[in-house]
Amino acid sequence: MIVYYKLDKLLDERKITKTQLCKDTGISTNVVSKISKNEVFKTDTLNRICEYLHAQPCDIMEWIPDTEYNAQNTEIASIDAQIAELQARKKELQGIQINLHNSDDRGKEEHNIPEKKIVHKVPENIRRQSIETLKVRKESLEYLRTNGFKTIDDIIDRQNEIPTEIIGNIYAYIMFGMED
Repeated sequence: MIVYYKLDKLLDERKITKTQLCKDTGISTNVVSKISKNEVFKTDTLNRICEYLHAQPCDIMEWIPDTEYNAQNTEIASIDAQIAELQARKKELQGIQINLHNSDDRGKEEHNIPEKKIVHKVPENIRRQSIETLKVRKESLEYLRTNGFKTIDDIIDRQNEIPTEIIGNIYAYIMFGMED
């Protein structure tokens, strides 16, 4: 497999951007993109690059046995899969994120909360606590009392019934402010 990673290194050393290479040689950005992906392109293009850089083909390209190239790509694909798996696991461990935005128009916080609002991995001893242990805004606590919520467990089980402007305040406290 012919690879062209040396071209990037040579361009960096000479402080030439790919945009400048295209502009000065008349090579299209699509062809430069192909080169970056080690795809086939015309030898005339290779000649134009060598002319422009005053370089030998071996200065911008290298031959790697197909088995070695394929093994490297297989390893890269495996690492990419591991990264995706770890990112998914990280997201799972982080639970649900709350984006608090200050609204300039209304001067209020907006709570952008996904469909699942409270992570179900709240420790049992906290789940059994009374809502009275919550240190949240009065209106939030009043809403919970009025609507029959008695424990943290009730909040978790019936979270979809709670308006977003209230659940954000409660969620933040449950996840970050309660003590075991």
